[in-house]
Amino acid sequence: GVGRGAGPLGRRRALLRQQAGGEPAATARMPMAPFVPPADPALDAMVASSRHSDVLLKHASLAARGDDPAWREFLVGRALSFNPRDLNVLMETAAQLQASRRYEDALAYLRQHEQLAPGDHHGLVEQGRTLIDLGRLGEAEAVLRRATAVRDAAAEYNLGVALDRQDRWDEARQHYDAALAIDIFHVRAMNNLGVGLDRRGQTPAALALFERASRIDPDATDVRVNMGAAMLHANRFADAVDVLQGALAANGRDANGWNNLGIALARLGNLDQARTAFTRAVEVDPRHADARNNLAQVVAALAR
Repeated sequence: GVGRGAGPLGRRRALLRQQAGGEPAATARMPMAPFVPPADPALDAMVASSRHSDVLLKHASLAARGDDPAWREFLVGRALSFNPRDLNVLMETAAQLQASRRYEDALAYLRQHEQLAPGDHHGLVEQGRTLIDLGRLGEAEAVLRRATAVRDAAAEYNLGVALDRQDRWDEARQHYDAALAIDIFHVRAMNNLGVGLDRRGQTPAALALFERASRIDPDATDVRVNMGAAMLHANRFADAVDVLQGALAANGRDANGWNNLGIALARLGNLDQARTAFTRAVEVDPRHADARNNLAQVVAALAR
């Protein structure tokens, strides 16, 4: 069998790791392609010479949707050069830096925003998210507790993430629940709550959350990957294969998803297909120790 220790593919949490939650980092999802107007060189030339931050930020947003980071960076930088104390410009500058994983730089602009607008909870939430990305969880918690002074689902959710990553599950769960009390369609809160429950043996409750989240947002592939892992824990191997194959067809860069698909296929006796899935997991993440171990065991089993 596949898996560490005695027994074939035992119910080992080590083989079924998921991220504790949190924003995009490694949580992969493939949203529906947003509408982006066709390129217009004459309009772009006019925008490139504009000094109006609202025009520049509008087209920076279109550049973000159109996956054109260089054009977005140019427009945001131009807006910043003319309007360095404009709150919207500072927030968009931070967002552009976050998207390029320049978290320290993003944090500096968010703190400028706070100096100009003390207590603004949108700025505090973004600060908290950036501090989470930097791994500065204690600071993130302090900032996000200030943000929750306003009834806001994003503040509650991100505070839950900061606590979850400090292994303070009971507190984290309260804030995920608070986010859902404010916004009953908060898919990310459902996802993280489901992961936490599944890890603690409450798989039926976790599956109910994943199924609800996937109905709300069918494009959230990380939700379906986590649902597939929970189905493994429930010994629903055929269902896990269906769910994981669908998720990986939409986003094939999730090593945990490929590893879990391999486990499900192996438990169904499909060792050739399991080998392919484990191979793909290792290709996506060569450091994925569980996938490498599982691949070696499947190769050995096929060679007998």
